[in-house]
Amino acid sequence: MRHESILLALAFVSAVLGAQQPSSQSAPATPLPDFYPPDAAPFSYRTAFYARSGVTAPTLLPLNVVGLASGHCKKLDGTTEISLIVAEDGTPAEIYLLRATGTDLDRLALNIAKDDRFDPGTYNGKPAPTVISDQIALHTCIRETPNDQGKNIPEIILRSTPDQKIELRQEPAPSTMPIVDDRTEKQPTEGPPYKVGGPVSSPVVIHSVAAQFTDVARSNKYQGVCLISLVVDAQGLPTNMRIARPLGMGLDQQAIEAIRHYRFTPAMKNGVPVPVQVTIEVDFRLY
Repeated sequence: MRHESILLALAFVSAVLGAQQPSSQSAPATPLPDFYPPDAAPFSYRTAFYARSGVTAPTLLPLNVVGLASGHCKKLDGTTEISLIVAEDGTPAEIYLLRATGTDLDRLALNIAKDDRFDPGTYNGKPAPTVISDQIALHTCIRETPNDQGKNIPEIILRSTPDQKIELRQEPAPSTMPIVDDRTEKQPTEGPPYKVGGPVSSPVVIHSVAAQFTDVARSNKYQGVCLISLVVDAQGLPTNMRIARPLGMGLDQQAIEAIRHYRFTPAMKNGVPVPVQVTIEVDFRLY
């Protein structure tokens, strides 16, 4: 009996996916009460608080959801878990994936988290930035809607208001803590992404799918390795995918299609999520 095996590995020059990089700056074990100068800008505070004595979680304000889908449709349901910091003014920041579905529900959940507003959490009774997890259960419809060119494009529409569960996050290992540091440099949204190394840690895969052999490759017993270059953005989504080393017989396209469904906990630079350039090696083997 012949078996197919498809092996995937992320290449970061000398870094291995999921390996923890040493942090160039150790996070404080105990946040200081005067962490946030009153006249500071939203992202100038030194520390956001995890679950601990004296810290209360923020409260999610009600969503105003309009245009819910009704009637017959193709249903797509799932739950995505997101990490974010709720600032002192109740706005979200540093939003990224913790648990994913590998579908467009993840992007929808990230957009919902961006739009969420809160009564802020507190530290010793005073409003304070807090690190939370937000489990977002989504019930949606997929419908095709014509675009400007008249081509039908799949569109995800909510069938009901998202069910969100908010909890304070437990403090992780120091090298992975999403602590917001004093900084003058904003994380890049345009221009080149970071490279893994030094203060920039590796992204970690939290959801993956196997690439599929094409019929022509299988019938010709064709196998080998292709390399796909991509940027893992600051929310943990794969972007800017391209073939770095082709394999042929349609396998490169199959690798890209699989990687579209990958989800990551993003790379961190000094505890702040940042986009990074990585390469995924896809090894197609027939046994």
